[in-house]
Amino acid sequence: MAPCRFLKRTLVSEGAVVSHVRKICLIVALFGLGALPFANVGPIAAQESSRIPSQSRTTRKAEPVSRDHVCGGGLPDCAACCVGQAAGGCLEVSRSDCALVHNGNPQEPGTDCHDFNGDGRADACEPKFPSCTPTSSGLGCTGGCSEPYLCQATKLRVNHATFEFEVLECGCGWCHFCLACQSWPPPCTPSAGCVPQIVCYSKDICDITCVCGDEEGDCEPPPDPPDPPDLDPTGINKCRFISFQIPPQTASETAIRVHLTSLHHPAPCYIECLPLFTLFEGQYVWVGPPQWYVESNATGTTFLASAVQCTPYYQDWSTVGLLHVTGSAIIPSSAYHVEQVASSCEGRESDSDCLPAGANVSSQLQVKTTRWGDIDTPYNPPSTTAQPDVGDISALVNKFRSSSGAPIKARAWLAGVDGFGSISMAQDLDFSHISACVEAFRGMTYPYKIGKCAGVPSPGRSGTCRTNSDCQMGNGDPPCSLYCP
Repeated sequence: MAPCRFLKRTLVSEGAVVSHVRKICLIVALFGLGALPFANVGPIAAQESSRIPSQSRTTRKAEPVSRDHVCGGGLPDCAACCVGQAAGGCLEVSRSDCALVHNGNPQEPGTDCHDFNGDGRADACEPKFPSCTPTSSGLGCTGGCSEPYLCQATKLRVNHATFEFEVLECGCGWCHFCLACQSWPPPCTPSAGCVPQIVCYSKDICDITCVCGDEEGDCEPPPDPPDPPDLDPTGINKCRFISFQIPPQTASETAIRVHLTSLHHPAPCYIECLPLFTLFEGQYVWVGPPQWYVESNATGTTFLASAVQCTPYYQDWSTVGLLHVTGSAIIPSSAYHVEQVASSCEGRESDSDCLPAGANVSSQLQVKTTRWGDIDTPYNPPSTTAQPDVGDISALVNKFRSSSGAPIKARAWLAGVDGFGSISMAQDLDFSHISACVEAFRGMTYPYKIGKCAGVPSPGRSGTCRTNSDCQMGNGDPPCSLYCP
């Protein structure tokens, strides 16, 4: 071990890493090498080398060998060293230097380094088993590779829910060259900062299971999607409101999205029966914060209601109970689809897992509105009669009087406070709602518009619109966009 002690002194003086020295010394012990290549270790090495017998200082320089060279030359530890494409892929070095210094693949002494197939690489350095492919079951790889390389999976498809995997591609290599996930369902909520990755513990030990998150892979699976809203238990549809409740078991923060599926398609038609709101179908709004209101100052009965808005609002809705929702976009003879969106979608609501049918979105509840002015039985729909009738007008008069058995505000409120049809729930019912019902009884269509023109309208113009053609003549400029206060 004298050469090893000499090497420690020499390399440390030159700033080498001690752990590297230990590794080299270990090789000396294992292979019984009497000499190490000291030719280029510096002036201190030259001085110290005089203490070593001359026969121990003899070494061979690692150089590329020709393609017609047979490595060996009588040296017992010399072998062809496969190190890639250069110079036919062979170096004439010791087996230990091949593995540790050149990161190569040592061959047996005397190995022929000819390039017989003319592909620029010594045949000895080509894989002995070129076929390394997935098994028919897709659960592993079959074939072989030249040592020390392994025939191993290089691409997997993994199902996070069932932990089943399928090997898609195989190849020869070390573990740290292997494995890429494909078609992995989102294993964790993005808010946790988790991404699918591979864990490789060392050059020789590879975990072929795709995991998520930090080094330990201890991220939790995604939670179940929220529960869908439940329909108003009374089963009564309204004209300017949609009503539903969030199941109490959904005790987590969500946002409620309302899709404008079918807007104002009355049957039978009014005197004017045109598709006035199709520009906005397919869009959506969000339910805003719930607030307490009173049915009338005479009764003091309270209820919770929200107005729709353009931005999502997250809270735990499971404690709210029955909720009545209104706004410019809630109009008669329409159909809406309501869904809950998990809080993990906050700030990224347009991502695929946060859109309808996404992993973080509930199934949808359909809610319909009645015909314009229809606030009492029979309701259309499901009735096909031309509502409203005198019964609806009479019911509104009873609400005005705060009579017992009068309809609730969510059924009785019709008239808007502006050209967009916005509803104000703070006041008691007044004659504007009765007047609106009378106009509907006479066959007049819904009078409000739910779009807003771009630009500033001229004085006296509201900027309201149903189509882009409404945005001219001083009423602002196109396009006509959904109005969201």
